[in-house]
Amino acid sequence: VIKRLREICGLLKLYNLGNLNLDFSVVNDMDYYNGLVFRGFIKGIPVGVLSGGRYDNLMIKMGKHSQAIGFAVYLDELERFMFARREYDVDTLILYDPAGDMARTVALAESCRAKGNTVRVQPEGTENIRAREVIHANGR
Repeated sequence: VIKRLREICGLLKLYNLGNLNLDFSVVNDMDYYNGLVFRGFIKGIPVGVLSGGRYDNLMIKMGKHSQAIGFAVYLDELERFMFARREYDVDTLILYDPAGDMARTVALAESCRAKGNTVRVQPEGTENIRAREVIHANGR
């Protein structure tokens, strides 16, 4: 079983599908679930946003003899995270002169995005957001 889990983790990494950590200490209501149980977490949210597992025993209690797996996504936790007040609106604010070199402005924005930064581009004189870094595209 461990060998197969390692193979699955390796495949997920090949497809760049995020960071997967296996924690065998996760327990849940075993009257409801049997076998595999899981929880999903997102960086920055201190509680699980997804949980689920196998619940064949519940199917038996309902008179069905089949296998089942299910999960729940806690949208309220995701919503709370999405609307939490952040220190900055964007990582990088790029200010440009509308009469300036727009190709340079676009290249700056793409360069910042390639580094994983959130970027906003707007004309000089419209600095109305909080940014970690401000770049003047025309070099001022």
